[in-house]
Amino acid sequence: MSETGNLTRMQERMLVFAAIVAIFLSVLNSTNINIALPSLIEYYHTDMATVQWIVVGYMMATGLILPTIGYFMDKYSGRRLMLLGLILLAVASILCAITPTIELMIGCRILQGIAGGIIMPVPSALVYQFVPRERQLMTISVVSMVTSVGVALGPSVSGVLIHYWGWRAIFLINLPLIVLDILLVLKFVPHYTIPSDSKLDILGLCCVSVGTVGLLLGFSRGNGAGWTSPVTIGMLVSSVALLVFFVWHELHIHIPLLNFTVFRHLGFTFGFMQNSVAAIATCLAPIYMSLFLQDVLGMDSMQAGLSMFLPSILMAVMAPVAAKGAEKFSSRFVIFGGMILLLYATWEISHFALSTTILMFTVWLSLRYIGLGMITPMVNNFAMSSVPVQLVSHASAMIAWTRQMISTISVNLFSLLYSNHILLYTAQGLASQMDAAEQARFIECTAINDVNFYSLLILLISAPMIYFMKDSLLERKN
Repeated sequence: MSETGNLTRMQERMLVFAAIVAIFLSVLNSTNINIALPSLIEYYHTDMATVQWIVVGYMMATGLILPTIGYFMDKYSGRRLMLLGLILLAVASILCAITPTIELMIGCRILQGIAGGIIMPVPSALVYQFVPRERQLMTISVVSMVTSVGVALGPSVSGVLIHYWGWRAIFLINLPLIVLDILLVLKFVPHYTIPSDSKLDILGLCCVSVGTVGLLLGFSRGNGAGWTSPVTIGMLVSSVALLVFFVWHELHIHIPLLNFTVFRHLGFTFGFMQNSVAAIATCLAPIYMSLFLQDVLGMDSMQAGLSMFLPSILMAVMAPVAAKGAEKFSSRFVIFGGMILLLYATWEISHFALSTTILMFTVWLSLRYIGLGMITPMVNNFAMSSVPVQLVSHASAMIAWTRQMISTISVNLFSLLYSNHILLYTAQGLASQMDAAEQARFIECTAINDVNFYSLLILLISAPMIYFMKDSLLERKN
């Protein structure tokens, strides 16, 4: 076990750089595949129902591995896990680029998902293990900024790569970054473990694995197979039961796989809940704003991507700005300011119309993303800074796991809401005085507005919680 917080400034900076490269790779591999799906359908002579498992398989593998990372970081160190994840990602990326069948491609993407699940929570934990407390907020804000840049650049970079070099390029582009990050980790990331002779909690591992995959799969297939299907209902009910038992079991064993005692720290609990709400707003915006641009305003995919690029960059820029604001005022003040912007912009976005201009779209989406950019790093830091250093690996894994679950479940539930509202408005003959094409656009615009309005209600419900997010709670960490 090595001590934390005793690095030189140069070593600390290089450790943070290694964490930034790792999180960028993780984000890139979860966002760059969507734009390649049409090319993969054509190459493998398959259909969307099959090729979507390239996305679903990755998602489920990531969700499967995330709950275990806290235990394995304590036992083997974040350094070893990062190296393992990077090596697996390199192998999976090469296999994805050369695999001859769609079935093997899905398997290779599952391996990529496992690698992504290993890498995803480690950078945040390393920051709170090795960076001194007075620099943690700014550091995690920079990490958050890189995450936002990765989300913004992923589809754009992938589009360029596919256009000039084909779909294999989106996998091979990983390799130089992986080699660089492996070298950085080997030289600058210390070995830090929490000694324990406890064996792996096999019962907990089985429960959380089956429960996580079952829940994600149940919500993913609900829209297609039907939410009243006995198979869907059985899958969801049994998965929830397994996860409830998993939580109970982890609270009653000496060395848990995922340590739920992090919720005994109020700062973590408040930060975790705000992070979960922000995850809903973050995952819905790209999907439904892209639909609005393409289906309602009639843009092509490249125009839509470029229209959303500026707001994404502004969200990234706001992360370090918010950190500076918290140093001058308080975390609660910055989070409250971000929430006001987020609420106001979401209200305006929920009232878009066929006459909405691209200028107004950009203004309101930018304000929404600026609010998210102020909130996300602050609530992450508030949660992570509230727990002792011995628990940061479990806290990081908890946030990453639940964020993955919440994002997936939210997308599927709001997709159901969106589809049902389109059917309802069509049956009611909404805007029947318009011609057929314009009526279809109006109905879709109204359904998208409904989705944004319901997400606004969730934000409103969570807003009063900000009052309790006082910086004095962070003093309990040490």
